[in-house]
Amino acid sequence: MALRLQPVNSILTALAFLSIIPRSSAQPPHSALTLKDALGLTVKNSSMVLQAEQAVYGAEAKASESRSPLYPQMNVQSSYARLGPISSFSLDIPPMPPVTMKFGNENSYNVGISLQHSLFNWGRTQTGIEMGELGVRISETALATTQTAAAYQVIQAFYGILLSHESLRVFDQTIQALQTRKAMMKRRYESGLMSNFDLLTMDVQIAGIEGRKLEIETSLRKLEILFNKLTGRPLDMPVALAGQIEEQSYAFNTDSLLHAALESRGELRQAALQEDLARRQADMARTADKPNIAVNASYLLRNGLFPNLDALRGTWNASIVLAYPAFDGFRTSAQVDQAEVNVRVTELRRAELEQSVAMDVRQAIVDLQSNKQRIQIEKVRLEQAKEALEIATERHAGGFLSTIDLLDSQMSYQNAHLGYLQAITNHILAKYAIDRVTGKKFL
Repeated sequence: MALRLQPVNSILTALAFLSIIPRSSAQPPHSALTLKDALGLTVKNSSMVLQAEQAVYGAEAKASESRSPLYPQMNVQSSYARLGPISSFSLDIPPMPPVTMKFGNENSYNVGISLQHSLFNWGRTQTGIEMGELGVRISETALATTQTAAAYQVIQAFYGILLSHESLRVFDQTIQALQTRKAMMKRRYESGLMSNFDLLTMDVQIAGIEGRKLEIETSLRKLEILFNKLTGRPLDMPVALAGQIEEQSYAFNTDSLLHAALESRGELRQAALQEDLARRQADMARTADKPNIAVNASYLLRNGLFPNLDALRGTWNASIVLAYPAFDGFRTSAQVDQAEVNVRVTELRRAELEQSVAMDVRQAIVDLQSNKQRIQIEKVRLEQAKEALEIATERHAGGFLSTIDLLDSQMSYQNAHLGYLQAITNHILAKYAIDRVTGKKFL
């Protein structure tokens, strides 16, 4: 009997060996997306990125508005009015005929143009322009931060999908191996060499694995929907990815990473710009009670002027206006106090953010190191589980090991394989997490 089962044992051992061979030789589908392709689609189509781009356009329009005081403001106006009664008096000097004189015209027409321009406003215009430019830079920095966040989400979904496919292959290999063993056990049962209990135990184990496989398939479908949403594709579009889950080496220097994060992290750049903006707002508040000088000019074409009330005649005026808010009920001082408080708040927020960024970097480094060690642990565990499964297979074939013990060895091998794949995936994502927390662009 042992000689008859020898080929089956060889097949099972080969299946176990093939399941841990890297799939670098597998050719991806022609339409499969690489990670670079996915990131490009995300930057182009992500709703978060598109919203951030619109915010940049809005900030640019706001900056253009802030430059409008550099130019004179011009208004054109016209009006018509029907007046009545019109005052008049009559002169009757013989031998001349009586003459009636009016002091107005029933039909009043006005067409005019006016111009106003600020000559001096204590730097308010320039401060407003600087605030508008800072607003653009803040929006651009927010756009870059949003792109990084969206890209990192896609990276997580990308490798989550790859891991799910690899996990499903492990489950399929396990089910195939158990089905092969079940067929062998059924022949032994029919020969009276094994009880029905062993077959039922095998069926229960296979059903349990199929249940876990269903959970992975459900998670995979959800990940594919998320991936399509992030990349701006139809939600029900099939997802084919070109990528591998394999060990990667990554050398780093903690001090260099911390320096890069403090220099390049988008949130820190945005906080620094917010701090500058708060200072400009404080400068603007201080000018509220300062004098302003403006020039006004207008030209009006109207009727109703002597000596010919019906004729349209032009009039003009020009003036220079000095306005000084002598007292505003302490409003300016209160606004200055508020602005200075806001400056201090932004300074504190920036300092806190610097600490948070440093913490993010150090935590990401810890995760990377831990996952690297985890890979080595899981690799040893996988090799040991493979060897134990081979021994258990041979002993079970010879009748020296129970079916339950064999199934335990099979499940240990399966779990070790899944743990190894998960450790590699976590290490890859930890590397991308370091790129994210240090402000490195993914594209």
